[in-house]
Amino acid sequence: MTREWTRRFLSAPERLTEMLELYRSMGLEVRTEKPSAEELGEQCTGCVESGCGSSMVIYTRPLERKQ
Repeated sequence: MTREWTRRFLSAPERLTEMLELYRSMGLEVRTEKPSAEELGEQCTGCVESGCGSSMVIYTRPLERKQ
């Protein structure tokens, strides 16, 4: 099984904790990153710099199984 990270979505701050708990309850490893203007595209540059600055991109992958 591959353990590559899968980008899920851009989460608003008020829903971030809930979504992280949900993915963890599904047995997934979770990480977050701030969105970059390059990742979201030209049309989102102003939003990332102003409105979405506190939002986070959620990534998941299967937990590593200990042998």
